[in-house]
Amino acid sequence: MHEAYTYQLIQDKPPLEVTALCSYDNKLFVGTKDGILLIYEINDNDDAFNVSLVDSRKDFTKKEIKELYAIEGINILLCLSDTQLLAYNLETLQFITQVAKLQGVQYLDIYNSVSKENEVNLFKNDINIENNNNNINDNNSNIIIKLALAIRKKLIILQWNQNSFEKLNEFNLSHTIKTISWGKEYTLCIGFARNYAFIDLSTDTIDYFSLGNSLIDLTSFTPSKFTKVYTNSLPNNQFLLTKDDASTYIAETGQPLKSVNIKWSAIPLAVVYMHPYFIALLPQMVEIRAFNSGILIQNIELNVTNAVVSNDILFSSNDKDLYTIIPIDFDNQVVQLLNKKQFSESLQLVELYSSIFTPDEKVAEITRIRSLEAKYLFKEEKDYERAFGIFLSLEIDPNEILQLYPMLDSNEEILALKNSKNNKDESSFDKLQSINHLVHYLTEQRSRLTKQRLYLLSIQNRSSMPKSFSNSTINSYLSAAVSEFSLSTIVYYRQLSLPDVEALSNVIDTALFKVYMIVNDALIGPLLRVHNNCDMDVCESLLKSQNKYSELIDLYKGKGYHKKALDILITKGESPDESMYGPYHIITYLQKLNKTDFDLVLEYSVWVIEHYPEESLEIFTYEKFSGDELLRGIIVDHLEKHSKDVCIKYLDYIINRLNDSSSENHNKLASYYLEKIVSLKEGDEERKKYEENLKNLLEKSTCYSPNLILSQLPKQSLYEIRAVLLSHIGEHRKALSIYFNELNDPKMAEQYCIKYYNPEDEKVKDVFFTLIQIHLEKEKKEEISDDVLELLNKYGAYIDAAKIMEIFPESTKLNKLGIYFEKFFQELMNRKHNQKIIYNLLKSEQLQVREELMNYQSQSIGISEERVCKKCLKRIGTSVFVKDSNNSVIHYGCMKSKKK
Repeated sequence: MHEAYTYQLIQDKPPLEVTALCSYDNKLFVGTKDGILLIYEINDNDDAFNVSLVDSRKDFTKKEIKELYAIEGINILLCLSDTQLLAYNLETLQFITQVAKLQGVQYLDIYNSVSKENEVNLFKNDINIENNNNNINDNNSNIIIKLALAIRKKLIILQWNQNSFEKLNEFNLSHTIKTISWGKEYTLCIGFARNYAFIDLSTDTIDYFSLGNSLIDLTSFTPSKFTKVYTNSLPNNQFLLTKDDASTYIAETGQPLKSVNIKWSAIPLAVVYMHPYFIALLPQMVEIRAFNSGILIQNIELNVTNAVVSNDILFSSNDKDLYTIIPIDFDNQVVQLLNKKQFSESLQLVELYSSIFTPDEKVAEITRIRSLEAKYLFKEEKDYERAFGIFLSLEIDPNEILQLYPMLDSNEEILALKNSKNNKDESSFDKLQSINHLVHYLTEQRSRLTKQRLYLLSIQNRSSMPKSFSNSTINSYLSAAVSEFSLSTIVYYRQLSLPDVEALSNVIDTALFKVYMIVNDALIGPLLRVHNNCDMDVCESLLKSQNKYSELIDLYKGKGYHKKALDILITKGESPDESMYGPYHIITYLQKLNKTDFDLVLEYSVWVIEHYPEESLEIFTYEKFSGDELLRGIIVDHLEKHSKDVCIKYLDYIINRLNDSSSENHNKLASYYLEKIVSLKEGDEERKKYEENLKNLLEKSTCYSPNLILSQLPKQSLYEIRAVLLSHIGEHRKALSIYFNELNDPKMAEQYCIKYYNPEDEKVKDVFFTLIQIHLEKEKKEEISDDVLELLNKYGAYIDAAKIMEIFPESTKLNKLGIYFEKFFQELMNRKHNQKIIYNLLKSEQLQVREELMNYQSQSIGISEERVCKKCLKRIGTSVFVKDSNNSVIHYGCMKSKKK
């Protein structure tokens, strides 16, 4: 409970017994038991309400004034006195007439509204008010004034029209009327002792309702002449129906709303609705309850019997005194509750006063209260789980949460807390408990910021999306970034721009780094190895103080400070006692650098090349670098300066593994092989390896310059390499001469011919003839040697007989050449036979095609004016058409579109 209202005595012991109250403008009309009307003037200032008696009318009525009603717009004051309804001029208080000359009026209620449409004329007969020469000014024809008068079981409806009240309708009800309230213009709620009714004036229908179980456990609706029944009109055309000491809400449809019922402390003398509260005047006190829930808010020890509301001020009286009951503003009410740490009640108060807020203001106020609750739970109750549960649900700046942890601003305190984890000190234990909950909070905030960053970047890049993206695709893409946001955090984070997100991320990530340092430093590495906004200076200082160089390297890498990271790696790599000793860590780091940082790769690879040449190759053969052809030349130039051995291995890798086709790289590798070969002694195993590598390169590659390599060869060695080079420039005679004369290896010469012979190539079709010719020139004998005859017998089919006969010695006996001629002529016959077969096959194919053409040309189809296309059903006419297998015809264009 709290104070929602305060009261003030404004008239101590009025001169007469008060029976009715009514206010209008700055005047308070007070009716008395003797029929005298007292007029007070209300002076409203910031400090208090002052009411002073300015006038009185002793002859106002002859009997007790029961009710007073001021009707704005038509300038009339109604007075219910001894069952008569009397009308007076509101300004002059002169008597006008007795309304409708009705007797026995017990209850009435007034409907007063500005109509924006033409009203429906429902009246049946007119009842005029005699003016008695008192003019009533009514300059606003749009004001609708209706009276509902209760005379026992009879209900009479009057409506103001020009200068008179006209009778609209009269209803005879089944029970004695106890109370009346207007809802909308055509709706009335009538309360009886046992039940109630709704009257719709637009259709003249009456619906009776029983409260049934709506007031179970509250009170009983037993008819009695002592029963007190009240109705109050509420917003949204709802009503509050009160019987004795219980109230229930009635919906617009007339049905009871069972969700909320009110049990008053005693039977009210009157119930007043002042948003957002119900105020009940009880015999010994004033009881105030919430409008939306019926919860008891305040009890005021004040004995009053009458009440009237004017400008959010309640004027009340008993037979001795006059009071004002003044609402306390919302802010002061909240302060009361917050001072008592009644946070739930404060939130209920916000809901109660929701109509005074815009949606954003309401969210802000709820956030403020819940934030105070969470901080109270955090500081006073040490209930960190509940506190952070609230923090996570709020639209609150995380900086406010971090202000609860001043120890995070000091490196000394951070390290002291880290070292106190094993202590049993209660204060340290408490701090560590709170920090453990902070970890979860910061992790969640970090996730939300990541989603917001993605969302903002996607918005920023929306214009660059492919035109083929539909709007629905784009919207789906954008919403994916925020799909996991809670309702409250969406509202908060969507207000942040991209720079705001980055600034807040810096705060969150740095704080998370600090708490990881305290509670579990093994989590620092994973944090630094992903995208983060940790403060460089703060993290660097803490990591250095704890000798956490692996995490420091991760920090430098993430922030782009690669030189700092690489300097540490070299320092640690040179120290055998360090865990990062050796080349592995620096090689891995260099491999992961981007191509834009390739200058650093070259700079820091020198240390690896000099100390670990074998392992250094891993840097440059890494796919990211070796796969880029533009970088290969840079790498080769770099390796040439620092290690030709590594350069040779790199060239061998890109040529044989990656099929590099750069002639420059092929020439360089061949030249380096030659340099290595020349620098080593003949017979050396390493020299043999290089010779074999060079030979394989020259035989397989077509990208080098043979003449360039030939110019580098020593003249008295490497004859086999020279032969390979000569073969590549078409100098086959010279190559074969090397095999015969320098290498003295006819078998290699024979294999050379087998390898290069091609009857279609003019340069090599006579390679076997050249081989025989070189044999004969070397032997210089009158007779053909057995070796030559063996070659002729093997390869005679590939040697022109006319040419070979010209170079044979004149003394050569033809019987020795029998096998050669047999093979030669057999080859000629085979060629002729094959050509004949091919000719006959082509001739047969020609005949088949001609026959097929004649068959197609012999077919015909009739095209009449009625013949239509099978697909589009339009006439063929003179258009180009196609006939299908079913003899149907289709336009050529239709056929093409059909195939598509």
